[in-house]
Amino acid sequence: MISDEKKSSPADNDLDDSIWIYSGKKFHHLKLDEVYAIEGLKDYVKIHCLAGKILVKGNIGSIERKLPPSHFFRIHRSYIVNRSAIRVIEGNMVRMPDGSDFTIPSYKGRESIINQLLARQRRI
Repeated sequence: MISDEKKSSPADNDLDDSIWIYSGKKFHHLKLDEVYAIEGLKDYVKIHCLAGKILVKGNIGSIERKLPPSHFFRIHRSYIVNRSAIRVIEGNMVRMPDGSDFTIPSYKGRESIINQLLARQRRI
């Protein structure tokens, strides 16, 4: 289970920069920039984050709807990545700060996915 917090300012309609994740009878409070990636595993979701890996009962689609699309991008039916956490894109692999690699599917849309990941980033 995942829930989001609203900012206290009524003038600001953006989501807060943190989420609460319920797992193993505990609530984990994570800042969005601490979340590297989300991996769908049938009836569970694995959150890859600064604190390690957290297993959550649920599906990747319900979590995706609660994340800001400006920061998180679905690269595969089983993977959502935090754009700002990507360290390397090599071929069809995306590497995160914790060393996890996620595969971008090798089909015609792969180049489009990579371009979308890089669209809001400065390139040199």
